[in-house]
Amino acid sequence: YKDVVALLKVTKLIHRSRPDIVHSHTSKAGSVSRVAAFFCNILRSKKIVVIHTFHGNVLYGYFGPIKSFMILMIERCLAMVTDRIIAISESQKWELSSFYKICKPNKIDTIKLGFNLNPFLNCNRQRGRLRSKLGISPDSVLIGIVGRMAPIKNHKMFLDSAKLLMKKSNNKPLKFILVGDGEERTFLESYVQSIGLTNHIVFHGWEKNISMIYADLDIVALTSVNEGTPVSVIEAMASKVPVVTTGVGGIKDLLGRIESLQPNRKEIFKICQRGILCPKNDPNTFSDALAYMINSEYLSSRTRFANAQDYVLKNYSVDRLILDMESLYEKLLIDNKV
Repeated sequence: YKDVVALLKVTKLIHRSRPDIVHSHTSKAGSVSRVAAFFCNILRSKKIVVIHTFHGNVLYGYFGPIKSFMILMIERCLAMVTDRIIAISESQKWELSSFYKICKPNKIDTIKLGFNLNPFLNCNRQRGRLRSKLGISPDSVLIGIVGRMAPIKNHKMFLDSAKLLMKKSNNKPLKFILVGDGEERTFLESYVQSIGLTNHIVFHGWEKNISMIYADLDIVALTSVNEGTPVSVIEAMASKVPVVTTGVGGIKDLLGRIESLQPNRKEIFKICQRGILCPKNDPNTFSDALAYMINSEYLSSRTRFANAQDYVLKNYSVDRLILDMESLYEKLLIDNKV
C-alpha cells in the first residue's frame, strides 16, 4: 500500500515538475521513480531521460532464493525502461551485465563514487582523542569496523575473527571497536558476552566526527557478504589506515592488483596494492590476515598507505564525480534530443 502511494506521489511530482532527467538511486526508490517516469513518458511528448545508479544490489544476501529471483526479474524489466544504468566499479558492471544479466554491457556506464575527502587527509591531528575517550592505551592494536549493523555487513564474522585473532597476535594487546548502529546491535552485544570478549570489544555507535575514528585505528576491517563500493574502505585509504576486507562487489577494484610476493604459508588471503583481500564467510582466514598485518612489517609500510591515499584522492573526489556526471547528462540529453 505504501509503495502504491509513493508511486502515485512521485508520478504526480514528475508530471508537475517536467524534468529533463530522472536519476534514481537505491533499490526501492529506483523502482518507484523509474516506473513513475515510465508512466509520465507515456503521457507526454517530450521524453524524460531515465538513469539509475546501482550502489550495491539486493540480489544476493538479503532475501531467500524465491524473493531474490523475483527482484532480479523486476530489475531486468526496469532496465528496459531505463536509458542508462550506472555501476560504481568495473567489477559491479561485470556483475550486473554478465552474472545477473540485468542488461547488456553497452547500457552500463561506470562512474566511481565521489566524496569530500579533505577531513581525512589530516586526521592525524586528532590522534589520541578516541583512545583517551574510551580508555584504550596507545600500545593496544585497535581494529575497527565502520558501518550499519545489518546482516549483510556480517559483523558476527568480525567478532569470530577477533576471537580467533586473540590466539595469533603474539600476546600483543588488542582492542576491537564497532562504529555504527542498526538492527543487529542487540544480538551482537549478546554474542560478544557469549564468546567471552566483553573486555576487548567496544560498541561506539554513530560518530559525526568520523575522521577522529580513523585517526586512532591501526586497521580497518570490512566483512560484508555483498557490497557496491564501501565508503569505509575509501575513508580508511584517505586516512592512510590499512584495510583487511572480504573481496566482494567493487572492493577488488579498490584494492588493486594482487602482489606477487604472498606469505609463504597456507593462508588464502591475498595481499594487494592497497590492502588485503579475504574470502567471505571465512573468519579463520580473516583472522590470519589480521595476524599477518600485526606480526609482520606490514603496518610500517608508509609508502603503501601514501599510495592508497593518492589513489582515492585521484579516483574518488567529489569534483571528479561532478564532472563525470555532468558529461553523462549532456551526452544523454544530446542522444535523446531533449
